[in-house]
Amino acid sequence: MSTTVQVILITALVLGLVAVVFGLVYLWNSKVEGTDREKKIDGFFDRLSDRFFDR
Repeated sequence: MSTTVQVILITALVLGLVAVVFGLVYLWNSKVEGTDREKKIDGFFDRLSDRFFDR
């Protein structure tokens, strides 16, 4: 595989991952924010943070 093809594939992979992150943020803001599900998820990460990082 040539270097040019590798660069194109890596660029496509990075841009695809960025698009996925933006899509997840959009879904979070439109479907989850302000609901009971957000409170449950927030509580989970609060407990996780307290367990590992609050020393």
